[in-house]
Amino acid sequence: MNAALPQLLRWGRSIAITGLTLFVLAGCTAPQPELARDDLVGSWLHEEADGTATLSLERDGTFELTSVPRRVVSPITVGGGIDWSDTVDLGGTWGTGSSSETSLELHFEAQSDTSLSSFVVHTAYDDGDVVLYSFVDPNADLRFVFVRP
Repeated sequence: MNAALPQLLRWGRSIAITGLTLFVLAGCTAPQPELARDDLVGSWLHEEADGTATLSLERDGTFELTSVPRRVVSPITVGGGIDWSDTVDLGGTWGTGSSSETSLELHFEAQSDTSLSSFVVHTAYDDGDVVLYSFVDPNADLRFVFVRP
């Protein structure tokens, strides 16, 4: 038997294992499809035991946000949770972020009881489904997530 044959077999096995590992990892980290504005139009829902908030993104660039806790649309603050006893209804215009199709910026119409002008809602994939979320407390990774109903 050729003395180089065992070395070639070990080398071939190493290449096969490396190739299989790269194939599996590539499947796990495959990029998600790029989102278009039309992918985001429609109804979105955040539901939990204490309350339900809805977000409607219209094709004409308007939106309605209903029963959302004020803290979700206020400037980000650290600490504390979401208070469902203090909710607001808002409407205005929305558009996709200029640097990427993976974020949305919602512009609010003037409100008499708040100084809100805008806030950012991000998009992400969760088990293949698109979700929208806003950071409530980034230090605690507290997010307010909207899903398709």
